Amino acid sequence: MVASLFLLLAVLPATDAGISPEQAGADELAERTRGVQVMIAVDANAVIGLSDENDSTTGFSVDPRVGLQLELGKGLLLTPEIMGSFARFGKPSRISIDSPPDHTAFRALGGVRLSWAGDFQPTLFVHGGLGRRDPGHGHELGAAFDAGAALDYAGLGVFRVGIQASWNAIAISGLFDWIGLGIHGGLVF
Repeated sequence: MVASLFLLLAVLPATDAGISPEQAGADELAERTRGVQVMIAVDANAVIGLSDENDSTTGFSVDPRVGLQLELGKGLLLTPEIMGSFARFGKPSRISIDSPPDHTAFRALGGVRLSWAGDFQPTLFVHGGLGRRDPGHGHELGAAFDAGAALDYAGLGVFRVGIQASWNAIAISGLFDWIGLGIHGGLVF
């Protein structure tokens, strides 16, 4: 499905100009999509709970994401993206895959990253969507969002690595929020 979306975005400009994809030719299609790249990445974070509801203050999260990186000019890159997120919270002595969690959180988000081009790319990001928190006895659904900053190293060809810090939340009966500090890696092609 994601591949179909990217193909549609690549062909759509030619169709909007009244040119069929067959007429556009490889060179024209390449020119129209110049400055657009696919970005696939995953974030891994240590998480620190902030809410009174989250008495299990530490844990981890894994957040895969995919998007289209667009060159805006003047060294700016804009990346609309979709992201999934899984976070697990537990007492420090019980953080493992086998132990029962105090809380888990799942989120499906859409958002945007704004970066400055170069080998080192400072980035600001924000996402919003739907979240589900499971405190171990049922679950709650609510609006989910995050905001943060990152620093990527882009001097490795198509590979990207970096660090990030974010504030994350799910708005349920109260605000269930946490800080994420971590690393990420990905491909831009």
